[in-house]
Amino acid sequence: MIMAYELKNNIFVDHNGTMTTPAISICIPAYRQPRLLQRCLESIQQQHFKDVEVVITDDSPDDSVKQVAAAFGGVFPLTYQHHAVALGSPENWNAGLMLAKGRYVKIMHQDDWLAHPDSLNKYYAALENNPAAQFVFSACTNVDEQGYQTPHAATAGQLAQLEREPECLLLGNFIGAPSTGMFRREPLIAYDGRMTWLVDIDQYIQLMYYKNKVAYIPEPLVNIGIHGGQVTQAVQHDPAVVIREHLLLLSKLKTPVLRRLPYFDFCWRLLRNHRVRPVDMLEQLAGGLPIPKPLRIMTGFQVRVPYAVLQNGLVSKSMMLLAYCCSRMNKR
Repeated sequence: MIMAYELKNNIFVDHNGTMTTPAISICIPAYRQPRLLQRCLESIQQQHFKDVEVVITDDSPDDSVKQVAAAFGGVFPLTYQHHAVALGSPENWNAGLMLAKGRYVKIMHQDDWLAHPDSLNKYYAALENNPAAQFVFSACTNVDEQGYQTPHAATAGQLAQLEREPECLLLGNFIGAPSTGMFRREPLIAYDGRMTWLVDIDQYIQLMYYKNKVAYIPEPLVNIGIHGGQVTQAVQHDPAVVIREHLLLLSKLKTPVLRRLPYFDFCWRLLRNHRVRPVDMLEQLAGGLPIPKPLRIMTGFQVRVPYAVLQNGLVSKSMMLLAYCCSRMNKR
């Protein structure tokens, strides 16, 4: 049965004025693109699982998102909040988390949509059946603007490593976009407002630090829309963002990962590919954040040779191993 709702104090409530606590809060941080938001909301409307609320936090300078939200007010409980001054990513995500009332919280970006009507049922069952898990994520399908589909899934080895070593996500985000997951609202682990590029990886790691157990659904339950207008597409080649956020994330990790070769090699390539040389440039990009000694050693090695030479794989790998040995011998 579809109930009729009306907007009161930015919350769609039923005509009796009541608002029950939902099992799942679906938080959608929105910015323009009403057509994509409508596709997302339609996929929620089609779900067999109905014990949900939808929370839309809107950074748009116009009312295009509000109009779409109002059209779904008679379909499910829906909270809408507009920001006169845009919060930006990820604070707009956090705004939705603050409004969520459900036992479980699912972030859905407006350009993503649930893959089939049983998606929410399966997310819900995964957390209900795995009380030791702080969050669940599923496989997904990446869909570009031309409709080309690419499956994305985690392997058994990656899942085992994630529970042993949450920091492994620094080497590659095999979980995927936030829309692939759902987590428990208690305790509420928000997104770090200082980040844009690594914000999802950071939150996944913090969730794993709280409970080193995750539930995984190998079936693709969500479609991830890929297009050039996304924030991550805009910042992924900007060293002022990428390098600073990696330094910030390194400062939050519980394990000194740079003592391990895979992480050392990853950071070596990160500095090389963004041409962070000499160490003064690294300090400038850090903006006051602590710089681990191994990164200073890397930069000192890389600046010794022309960048064109460092692009040679054999040269780069040999120098990286020398720098790693130097780093391990350096006790300061």
